Amino acid sequence: IEVPVMLSLARTVPAHRWSVLRPLAEATVAAAAVGDRAAYAESDRAFHRAVLTLSGNEQLVTVADELHRRSQWPLVAGPVTRRAELLADAA
Repeated sequence: IEVPVMLSLARTVPAHRWSVLRPLAEATVAAAAVGDRAAYAESDRAFHRAVLTLSGNEQLVTVADELHRRSQWPLVAGPVTRRAELLADAA
């Protein structure tokens, strides 16, 4: 879902609006670095939601957020994930 939206956003969203994503990306990497699966899932979801919010399409944001939440459930509830795996996913 995100790829076509990102391509469109890259052409239309001014550079200064992208700055809201940096703290979210940094929080995701920080959570991955310490192996905090719950914080990682929360910050990763917030990052992806913020990206799609730039599109102005709230229905897309809602649907994608729900899909993202469902796809991360095993990450949070599953066996302990190694930091390296979280860091690789955060990259």
